[in-house]
Amino acid sequence: MNFIVNRKLAVKYGVKEAMVLNRIRAELLAREVMHYPKRAGKHWCRMSYKVLAAKLPILTVSSAGRILRKLVTLGLLQRGIHNDNCFDHTASYTFTEYGRAIVEDAYART
Repeated sequence: MNFIVNRKLAVKYGVKEAMVLNRIRAELLAREVMHYPKRAGKHWCRMSYKVLAAKLPILTVSSAGRILRKLVTLGLLQRGIHNDNCFDHTASYTFTEYGRAIVEDAYART
C-alpha cells in the first residue's frame, strides 16, 4: 500500500502527521467537489480515531488520537461535534485558516 506524504509537512510536523493532514485534505476536497452542506461556513470531515487508523493502517487507534490532538493543539485543525444524534460524540475536523494556509502552501510548491 502506498501513502502520499508531503515532504515539507513531514519535515515540519512529522511523517505520520503529514499523512493525516493529507488524508483530511483529501476528504475535505471531496466534500467540496460533491457539494456537501457546510457547517459554520466550512466543510467538515467526520472521523473517529478508529476510522482514521483503518484508513491509514500504519497508525494505531491511540496514535491516531494522539496525532489528531497534536494537530488541533498546533492550530492546524479545528475540532467540532456536528452530529444529528445527541448520543453520537464522533468528532469532525476541518482546517483552521492558519492550517489551510500551511497545507495549501506546502502542496502548491511541491
